[in-house]
Amino acid sequence: MAKRSYPTKLKTGSIGLTTQVVENFAKANKEVGTVPVMRVYGRIKSTEKVMNTFGESTRFKGEFEAINLLDQSEHRSQVLFVPHVAEQVINDIVSVAKKADPDCWVKFGVDITATYKPNTGNQTGTQFYFGVTPLIEPADGEDVLSQIAAELGIPKAAKQLTAPLSGKGKKK
Repeated sequence: MAKRSYPTKLKTGSIGLTTQVVENFAKANKEVGTVPVMRVYGRIKSTEKVMNTFGESTRFKGEFEAINLLDQSEHRSQVLFVPHVAEQVINDIVSVAKKADPDCWVKFGVDITATYKPNTGNQTGTQFYFGVTPLIEPADGEDVLSQIAAELGIPKAAKQLTAPLSGKGKKK
């Protein structure tokens, strides 16, 4: 049976995915490319913008479970923080659902991935970047941009979304 914990808030570091752990794993798997490191899912009741040492971020409130995919440990909490690239995707899902029903609980599921990025020259900071892969397709009518793209005959983009970390050596 997998180890389970109940931290006061879920974030990469609180489930054992520190910057060094993720960087070492991404580097060890650089031949593979992008590797999943965390699966998080649940339902969101509300969001709140907060300031931390890395700048502004979103605190998700609801019921969440995160699985550290490196050691298979499971973690549950009522507060969730995710890397910025995943935060943007989840905020978009919440925004669409809350427009239709402001009091609803919003279901979501994402895999957080890491991709090795070697430093070049005198560059400093982490040697990986996070990506996100949604695990739940939006319901009909929720993804307006994909509907417009289909009407225009534009092929659907890959599901893997990535963005570099904001700031050198910083992660969320």
